Amino acid sequence: MGLASPAVGPQGAVDALFTVGDFIAERGRLPRNPSNPESGVMDYFFWRKHQRWDDLHHRCCDKGLAKDIARSLDPRVLAPETLETIQVAEVKDASALLSRIGPYLGKSLVMKPAHSNGGIYFLNGDQPDLERYLDHARKDFFPIARERQYHGLVPNLIIEQMLVSGNDTVPEDYKFLCIGGEPVICQIDYDRFRGHKRQLYSAVDWEPLDVVYTYPRGTRSFPKPSLHSKMIEICRNLSAPFDVVRIDLYILEDAVYFGEFTFTPDAGLKSFSDEDFDRRLGALLRAARSESRNAG
Repeated sequence: MGLASPAVGPQGAVDALFTVGDFIAERGRLPRNPSNPESGVMDYFFWRKHQRWDDLHHRCCDKGLAKDIARSLDPRVLAPETLETIQVAEVKDASALLSRIGPYLGKSLVMKPAHSNGGIYFLNGDQPDLERYLDHARKDFFPIARERQYHGLVPNLIIEQMLVSGNDTVPEDYKFLCIGGEPVICQIDYDRFRGHKRQLYSAVDWEPLDVVYTYPRGTRSFPKPSLHSKMIEICRNLSAPFDVVRIDLYILEDAVYFGEFTFTPDAGLKSFSDEDFDRRLGALLRAARSESRNAG
């Protein structure tokens, strides 16, 4: 059985060889071609990350630029205010970084890489090892899972407003997977630092889904968000230019805040406990892509 890939190009095929072992370890099989009726949305994510990306997708992967794109697609959505963007290439060492962030220390702000995942530093908390932090910020996110949408992003650190509610708690992070411009499922993670758990809900009807995705479901349930209808409308507008995208939203003080766009969640290397559920999402995506081609 060969690696039946869609058109990823020579470089994409090489990239796939670097990550196919991780897919097999998770799924016990090779990734299917997304045109295969038996393929799921995770098969699509695996192959899609190795293909070419247009400028809009590329800019959406920069957490600083993504805010402006989200606001242009739906002016109702807010985003944490960016106070400063620091070009990593201009920061010589940890002491230089400390000098740049000094005026912000002790304030309700966060610093994070705009070009990769992780690396969130709460500026009102304990100071991390800035040399190690800077090493992380200098790294190209692309080689980790060969997600080409991140290839070539300029390494920047952004300092932005920390989203906290009136009782100093972080608001829930609602991650909406949208297919063909329609929110399909919502993912909510909790207890991240003491037994990570994850609940899935149908996005529009807000029915709990009996599906495990990477982390156990746990016993906690989440009521429909207070601004659910508005969130659904915003998701439709923000996802309209894309065949599939995950959109992270927050609710704070009766307003909806944008978090980020994610085009290949978990790099297509994780799985749902119900493979038929994955296949149904894949079928929705194939139908949406077919409709888009016919409309074009």
